[in-house]
Amino acid sequence: MRLGWFLRKWLPGAVLLAALLMIPSFRAEAGTAYRFVPYYRIYQSEMDGTRYQSGDWYFYTEMLSSGAERLFAAKDLTSDGKRLFTDYADAGHVSNLLVNDQYAFFAKANADNTYYGIYRIALAGDGKAAKITGAKCNPEGELLIWGATGGKIYYTLSAPSDGQQRLYSCDIASGKNTRVAEDLYVEARNARYLYLSAYADPYVLHIFDMRTGEIVNRMEKPDELQTISKVFLKSDRMYVVLEFQENTGEYIYTVLHYALDGSDMKQVAEIRKDGVSIGDVTRYSVYYSVDDGDGDVAYFRYKQSTGMHIPISEEAYKDTY
Repeated sequence: MRLGWFLRKWLPGAVLLAALLMIPSFRAEAGTAYRFVPYYRIYQSEMDGTRYQSGDWYFYTEMLSSGAERLFAAKDLTSDGKRLFTDYADAGHVSNLLVNDQYAFFAKANADNTYYGIYRIALAGDGKAAKITGAKCNPEGELLIWGATGGKIYYTLSAPSDGQQRLYSCDIASGKNTRVAEDLYVEARNARYLYLSAYADPYVLHIFDMRTGEIVNRMEKPDELQTISKVFLKSDRMYVVLEFQENTGEYIYTVLHYALDGSDMKQVAEIRKDGVSIGDVTRYSVYYSVDDGDGDVAYFRYKQSTGMHIPISEEAYKDTY
């Protein structure tokens, strides 16, 4: 009696559970998180006689006699690898990629730079690139991919009508594009945030969260007339270099420190010299060069703890660009 009751009550559920356990697990998209590959880094690697590495893949380009350019992905430093695309000879080349261990996203223009397509391609095998979406563009403008998360890819586009830059999200599955911000320019990015600036704006930066699809913070400028010179993202902090010209003609460079979410602002340096170019900012120092206008360049390290400007050699100078 008890056995019959047990079988009637629990056996159907046990059979269903066993069947479910036999079904392979499903993931919306295989592969690791996407990494950002600035296209100029590929060129820099080639100038150094090597290839640019991202994860397990190496990227390099090949210029054809027609002026067209090919991009390849290879598993090592010597093999031919897979050709991802050939760009038009006179069109604006691809400016950045998003890659993981299996796929790459890229954008490519038509011959007259009036239309861009965004594509995804498998890095291995014989498969061709699949078009995700397309957009019209200003002939003098460009489409730049910046990040992909939560089934969406984020990119900026120079509008056909006025050339102003817009930030869009694209649903990867459907190809639907949604404008999320405008007249904002990407100064820096990491896996979660885009750091955006605008001309004649009272804010240092607008921080856009790609996970939520919203601007989550706006940091006010110490002086509205300051303009952004550079933004440096470190593992746990951000440095923003602001430039300002006084009525006397003197240039002032102010270096501000923030947490990555835009909080906890601190001023770490103020440099009052003409011909200054900020090379890099570290936890302890600000590296900058000074061009006297006659072709002579001097190099300095500003020590944040003491406020001292220390002359250094060109070999000791740090420059992220």
